[in-house]
Amino acid sequence: GLLEARAELRSLLLGSCDRLKDLIFLDLALDSTVRTAVERGYEELDHAEPQ
Repeated sequence: GLLEARAELRSLLLGSCDRLKDLIFLDLALDSTVRTAVERGYEELDHAEPQ
């Protein structure tokens, strides 16, 4: 999941201080992607037919 992806990216990018910005941007992008997927799921639930 999200936590595992963050941990893997962190270990790959923290070898250099120059890569810290890359880590921050990737983390923000990953967070945004997950948030978008969750919001779409909620929208689908709102428009779903009652069962």
